[in-house]
Amino acid sequence: MSIPSSLMSKHHHHQGSSSSSSVGKSSFEDDNDITSHFMLRLAFCRSPELSNWFIKCEELLLQCVLHYYGQSALTKALQQTGVSNLINRVVGDTDMLPRHPTGDGKTSLVDMLRKATLGCNGGHQQPQQSSTTATTFYEIPFMYCSPHLISRRAVVIIGGMAYIPDTQLSSLLCKTYREELREHLRVALQERAVFMNDPRIATIVQQMHPTYRPSNGNSMDNLPDSEKLSLDNFNL
Repeated sequence: MSIPSSLMSKHHHHQGSSSSSSVGKSSFEDDNDITSHFMLRLAFCRSPELSNWFIKCEELLLQCVLHYYGQSALTKALQQTGVSNLINRVVGDTDMLPRHPTGDGKTSLVDMLRKATLGCNGGHQQPQQSSTTATTFYEIPFMYCSPHLISRRAVVIIGGMAYIPDTQLSSLLCKTYREELREHLRVALQERAVFMNDPRIATIVQQMHPTYRPSNGNSMDNLPDSEKLSLDNFNL
């Protein structure tokens, strides 16, 4: 769900939908998949436990897709979602560490950043990704940096700016995605009672409750045909 449209079309096969609602459309979301996103929000917004589990699963899916398609897909996704606007600049090879408070004005900033983050994966490691030395660093305001990167020393903070290695650039996208999805789940909870009055929606969401509840031990082989149910109830 909710992956930038250039990647979404390669992983989802739903037909186009004209439905829309006050639950809102995510900037990560593809128009062709809006109905399924809408249903998932209604199903998983009911409690903090369900919402947190759902967000973790969706964030992992985003990481897997970005890893599969590589750096070019990540760059495109950052641009499409506007996350790239958070980046002030790319640190150049000629940039020197500031004289104050920790530098002497003669030390290469890139060299210092590489040494400081060597071997760190920030706890946000993508599938099959090994700890590697970053080749490029991006400067962003400290407030936009993911807390887990700071706690694991996968970034360097200097003068209110965070320097993120290219190996951790996906954390910017994941952080924005996580915050946006959490907000949409909050709105979905507020509107849920209204939409559940529609028997078409209620039937689908109620079937999803026992099926997709975390740690319920259900076998994937016994899932109800929710996609067929959706197609029967909505003219997509």
